[in-house]
Amino acid sequence: MTQLVKCKFCKTEFASNAKACPNCGKPPLSTHLGVIAVTIGVILCAVIFIVPRLPSLDPTSLPPQTLGEETSMETVTLTAEQRKQIENKWGGALSYHCQELQKAFEKFRQGNFNAYAVYKKGQWLPEFSKNSDVMVTGWRKFGSPAKNPDFNNMKEILSAMTDLNSVSVDILSYIRKPKEDDLRIIYKKFAEISELAAPYAAFHPKP
Repeated sequence: MTQLVKCKFCKTEFASNAKACPNCGKPPLSTHLGVIAVTIGVILCAVIFIVPRLPSLDPTSLPPQTLGEETSMETVTLTAEQRKQIENKWGGALSYHCQELQKAFEKFRQGNFNAYAVYKKGQWLPEFSKNSDVMVTGWRKFGSPAKNPDFNNMKEILSAMTDLNSVSVDILSYIRKPKEDDLRIIYKKFAEISELAAPYAAFHPKP
C-alpha cells in the first residue's frame, strides 16, 4: 500500500512515490536532499582529484625559461685578467664590424642602394647581430655593472655597437636619398666609433 507523505511547503498529503506535490508542485524534501548530496559529492571529487593537478602559480615552481632571463641567469664574477680578455674580444669585434661597414659604404654609396641592402642583410648584419647578442648576454651575466668603473670600457664598446647599427641604418637612408648633412653625420659617427675601437684592432675575430 502506498504511504502518504505531507508536503513540507504547503502541508498537503500525497503519495510518497509522487514526483511532486499535486497542490504546489514542489518536489518531496527527499528529492531536494538527494540533489544536494549529489552536488556536494561532485564538489568533493573536484577538490580531491582536479585541484592538485592545476599548475602552481608559485614563481619558484616554474621552469627557468618562464621566469625571464634576468631572474634565471646566474651572475658571473670576473678577475681583472678575465675582464681584460673579454674587453679585447668585444673591442676586436667592434673594430672589425666598423671597418667592414666603412668599406661597404665607400663601395656602395654611389647610389647602389639594392647592392648595399643585400650586403647588409646577407653578410654584415648576421655576424654583427651574433656578436651583439653575445655582448648583451655577457653584460647581464656580469650583473649589468653600469656604475662599476672597472667595466667602463666594456660598457662603451657595448654602446658603440648600438651606435654602429644605427650608422648602418643611416647609410641605407643616405644611399636611397643622398644628402650632404646626412653624409657628414655618418662620417662623424664612423670617426667616433673608430677612435674607440682603434686600441682593439689587433683582436679582430678570426674568420
